[in-house]
Amino acid sequence: MKGFLASMYIGLQIESNWTKKWVWLLYLAAYPIGSFLAVIILVFSGFSAYWGIRMIGQRVVQETQTRVRYDLSSAWAVYQSELRHIEVIARLTATRVTLVEACSAQKW
Repeated sequence: MKGFLASMYIGLQIESNWTKKWVWLLYLAAYPIGSFLAVIILVFSGFSAYWGIRMIGQRVVQETQTRVRYDLSSAWAVYQSELRHIEVIARLTATRVTLVEACSAQKW
């Protein structure tokens, strides 16, 4: 383990350019415990990414369904209101003669 840490330290000291800092991955791959830890990290990262994407996807679908439900409810309320207005107009039109006669005779 001391050799591993020393080789990483020396490798990082030699590589002074920031773009070549990924070299430490090669040191990890050279030793079994480092590669074991890297595999565990990658597995948990992949699992977390999968689970996160799945949860976000489900939440997006759920939110979309809720908004569509609200939009349909409001559209249905507007439709019912307009239907009531049409019903009142039709009823008043049907009884127009009776209203005109009642108004002219002043029968309130």
